[in-house]
Amino acid sequence: MWVPQKSGCKYVRQMSLLTFLLASERMPLSKYPAVINDISFWLPSENYAENDFYDLVRTIGGDLVEKVDLIDKFEHPKTCKTSHCYRIMYRHMERTLSQREVRHVHQAVQEAAVQQLGVEGRF
Repeated sequence: MWVPQKSGCKYVRQMSLLTFLLASERMPLSKYPAVINDISFWLPSENYAENDFYDLVRTIGGDLVEKVDLIDKFEHPKTCKTSHCYRIMYRHMERTLSQREVRHVHQAVQEAAVQQLGVEGRF
């Protein structure tokens, strides 16, 4: 909500103090920017579990992976194939990551997803 003040407007976000304290205890905050990459692929006809993909990303990316979210699902109307798109947030706690570093890890994730999970890459 916007709160008018004599010097202008200031944005105030309402948040539970308990929620903030619990979140800050779980994960230290980094002052360095995140690098965000998306990955899309067609799912195999059977035997695909989302948790396997999350585990694969965390195994390959290690501490550089801050967050993985499924952001889109698409089913092709003619082929009935399903596609998933995930957003992966990379961040280092002590320095800024370069696109080159992240690209190397992201390509390893792409290759492993194809080889280990049997997906068909859309990258």
